[in-house]
Amino acid sequence: MQTFASFLNLSLGALVVVANLLSLGILLCLASPRARESRFARFFSKNSLLVAFVASLAATLGSLAYSDIIGYEPCKLCWFQRIFMYPQVLIFGIALWRKEPFVRLYGLVLSILGALVALFHYLGQVGVNPLGLDCLAVGYSASCAKNFVLTFGYVTIPMMALSAFVLMSLALTLSLKADKASAPSL
Repeated sequence: MQTFASFLNLSLGALVVVANLLSLGILLCLASPRARESRFARFFSKNSLLVAFVASLAATLGSLAYSDIIGYEPCKLCWFQRIFMYPQVLIFGIALWRKEPFVRLYGLVLSILGALVALFHYLGQVGVNPLGLDCLAVGYSASCAKNFVLTFGYVTIPMMALSAFVLMSLALTLSLKADKASAPSL
């Protein structure tokens, strides 16, 4: 099991680095009108549902592997992140199948809320508690401060969730902005 955990940590850690780099690229496209015309921006704008589906699926499968295969107990904040992530696999999967892009706004809201929870969780794990709130083990759950994974010096389980939520949020925002820019003005 230790070998699988090491493999999973390294694999998901590498995906987080890729997601962070893609998020940075999308953020630059959002900041620069000129960059919004690039092939990179057009790709992520056109394929935002697919990006969100793949990111949410990878995050969900990774989360389930950590809890159900490796045996890491999710903390309270992990459960809230799961609440915001898991439904998105179905939402974006069905949207891709039925070619219904209108769900992007719903996914964006879920992703932003999930990112806020994941950011708070990550900051708590690295010793920064902006609100001064404790997240101790409650009943059956693990402590939110417990760090099960640390890959590449910064990738923890909350950072994995945060990276997925941010990538999804930025890709969906880029897509919605492109729609707004191409819509005829009245």
